[in-house]
Amino acid sequence: MNDATQALGVLRASHDRLSQLVADTPDDGLTVPSACADWNAAAVLSHLGSQAEIFSAFFDAALTGEPVPGQESFAPIWAAWDAKSPYDQAHHSVAANEAFLARVESLDASKLSELRFALFGMDLDAGSLLRMKLTEHAVHSWDVFVAYDPDAVIPEDAASVLVDGLGDMVVRVGKPSSPGQKIALATTAPALRLVLDTAGVSLVPGDTTSTDALVRLSSDQLIRLVYGRLSDERLGGPAPETQGVELDDLRAVFPGV
Repeated sequence: MNDATQALGVLRASHDRLSQLVADTPDDGLTVPSACADWNAAAVLSHLGSQAEIFSAFFDAALTGEPVPGQESFAPIWAAWDAKSPYDQAHHSVAANEAFLARVESLDASKLSELRFALFGMDLDAGSLLRMKLTEHAVHSWDVFVAYDPDAVIPEDAASVLVDGLGDMVVRVGKPSSPGQKIALATTAPALRLVLDTAGVSLVPGDTTSTDALVRLSSDQLIRLVYGRLSDERLGGPAPETQGVELDDLRAVFPGV
């Protein structure tokens, strides 16, 4: 199984879970507040729907050899989705993501491996692009699920993929603390040993013996901590165990995106 095929399979599972939630939610339940600031559940789904359209255009360009659409093409797509009713935002999002997945799933593994995407100043392969899509889909799916279940988590299949790329996200969104600490992180589901440097800010696999503090938590909780989504009311399981550092100190490093 290559990288793109694996990411596609996990994205399919994430989509199917969210689709079932939408199918099971009455129309008047689509406007409940989500965990994404200022967006209700339907608005989060609208964002995922517009993103599915944009990513479909990326794949169309790669398959035809045309330049990928630039950011100037995004605003009309967002405006069209913003104009939809909450019902249409939710149900059209499911349809748009299903269409995107079906299109990509129709490509065999060798074709997927050939595709390249010149995006955001990077040269990406299909696996990288699908992991990018999965990250958005899994985190925003949690934003919706937790509106109905305060114990919702990012499922382990998605968490296993997202946590592999969390180091890049930490560098982008982390706010250095002073004085900083080197904190050993011991995660479950999947089990990992990482070192978080809050002065840097960086997150890398490594030797956790020469660190200033220790935090034990699930990989889901670590992901949501970095994305600013680990409140005391939405821990999704037992509270992280901390030694030498407080959870609020870590929240200050990751105020949210």
